[in-house]
Amino acid sequence: MPKESAYVQAMETVIAATAPQMKTRGFRKRRHTFNRARERGAVAVLNFQMGKSDPPGSYVIPGFRENLYGQFTVNLGIAFEEMWSVDLSSADKSFPPFLNEYDCHLRLRLGTLATAREDVWWPLEGDVSRTGREVADLIERFGLPWLERFDTRRAVLTAWERDEPISREARLPLVIALLYQHEGEIEQARRTFIDYYLAPHNAHHVEWLRGLGPRIGITELPKRVAEGNDSTGS
Repeated sequence: MPKESAYVQAMETVIAATAPQMKTRGFRKRRHTFNRARERGAVAVLNFQMGKSDPPGSYVIPGFRENLYGQFTVNLGIAFEEMWSVDLSSADKSFPPFLNEYDCHLRLRLGTLATAREDVWWPLEGDVSRTGREVADLIERFGLPWLERFDTRRAVLTAWERDEPISREARLPLVIALLYQHEGEIEQARRTFIDYYLAPHNAHHVEWLRGLGPRIGITELPKRVAEGNDSTGS
C-alpha cells in the first residue's frame, strides 16, 4: 500500500476511536471534522489534521520547521456568527451549516491543553489503534471539557470577566466585544472594542477597525497616540 494511502487509513482508524463519544455528545461528522451547536450561531469544532508532505528539496530545522508528514494533531475551536459576519475573510459569505477549524474565532490545540508542550503531533505509524484510544482519552478529559465550556457566549464572557484563560487569539478582545454586543451589553462592548482599538496594531488593521466601529454602533473613536507595527490581521 502506498505510504500516503496507509496514512489516510491510519487516520481513519484514529478518528474511529473518537467518533462514538463525539456522536454521544451531539456532534456531527464530516471527514476529519466534528461540529456541534448548542446555541444559535455558536459552533464548537474538533478537527484531526494530518501533516502535509513537504515538496522535494525541503529541509528540516528542528524546533522551527519540522517534517510533520505521517503525523497528526487535533485542533479545537469555536466559531461565532457575529464575528464571521464582519471578518474580511468571510463577511461576504453566509454563516455555513458546517465549519472547519480554520473558520473559528477561538482556537487551541489538544496537545496544549493536555500536556505542557506548545504543540503535539502523534504518529500515524505503529500501533495506531492504541494511539487512537490514547487520543480519544485526551479528547474526553481535555478537549471536550474545553469545547463544552466555551461553546456558549455567556460562558466565554464570564471567563473573560474573571480573567481566566480562553485562547491565545491575538484578536480575542475583538471577539469579546462582538459577543457583548450580541448579548445586548452595549457599554461593555464599546469599552472592550475601544481598548482593543487603542492597542498596538498595523496601519491596515487600524483602518479596518475604524470602519468596523460604526457598523457595530460605535460612532466615535478616541484618537490613537501612535500607530504600532505588529502583525495583527483583520
